[in-house]
Amino acid sequence: MKSTSSAGRVINKGRARLKLRTRLRAFAHPAPAHPANGALPTLDAAGPVESLPARRTAPGSWTIAPGTGFIDQHPRFLDTSTTAATRSRLNLRHEAIITDNKDVLEGARVLDIASHDARWTYAALRAGASHVTGAEGRPELVAHAEENLQHYGVDPDRYRFIVGDIFTTLDKERPQADVVLCLGFLYHTMRYDDVFHVMSQSNAEFLILDTQVEPSREAILRVRTNGVVGQGSAFTDSPIHTGQVLVGRPSVRALRTMAWVYGYRLDRFSDWSGILEDNPPGRTVKVYRAGARATLRFKRDPSLGTPPEE
Repeated sequence: MKSTSSAGRVINKGRARLKLRTRLRAFAHPAPAHPANGALPTLDAAGPVESLPARRTAPGSWTIAPGTGFIDQHPRFLDTSTTAATRSRLNLRHEAIITDNKDVLEGARVLDIASHDARWTYAALRAGASHVTGAEGRPELVAHAEENLQHYGVDPDRYRFIVGDIFTTLDKERPQADVVLCLGFLYHTMRYDDVFHVMSQSNAEFLILDTQVEPSREAILRVRTNGVVGQGSAFTDSPIHTGQVLVGRPSVRALRTMAWVYGYRLDRFSDWSGILEDNPPGRTVKVYRAGARATLRFKRDPSLGTPPEE
């Protein structure tokens, strides 16, 4: 029987640990793939969002002085919706969704999917969008939306609302846009192919998604259920048996795969690290800090091929 010295065992263990660390580093930061070969692109911290991507702005860039936030200046939106109507949360989400994407919103035609009470429709117009088309399934929310925009003096020529099932109405009307906002909607549905279909047929250059994400490096979807009662629930215009509909929570890699099929690549994450560092404690947006929700921007890229099987 062959003996092994203690020194030899230590060396071998050290080599094993080194190999393991090397493999883990390679897994955490895979080498970028060239789009032409059909492989999925990579982006640092693209999935899972176990921790937020590092801030990309100078400290203090996102500090919101008391009384200066979007909702501070437009408090009517706190009264026209029961969905996450928290002042601090909406102020911070405005920075991630609108301010951090102002470069693509200025002068743009925007399609706002599940436009709710027009809080983000109005925010996009205020950020310089030329026109916003909102699509919303609940008529009472569209009524609130129109009242809100009238209250804040928005020219009626700069917006319109489509009322009804989003998939049916958008597939029929096919509004054209430069930017699509899809905010807080993707985890209230299982119809992902339809979602990306209606977004892509707008011929938008950019898709801005704000959604819950499943923490996994795989392209997976966690199946869940959601009620249909209340403004913050799933929407359905079809009869259901249990009062619940099937919905899903996709991982970031799953979203990247879906977007890739329709010719979009992940452009960047909104700077939630900077926003949270500059505005502590941010308890109302802990879901972003925990990596269970993210704000992502996708850009149309005609050169993309079909992704490989996951």
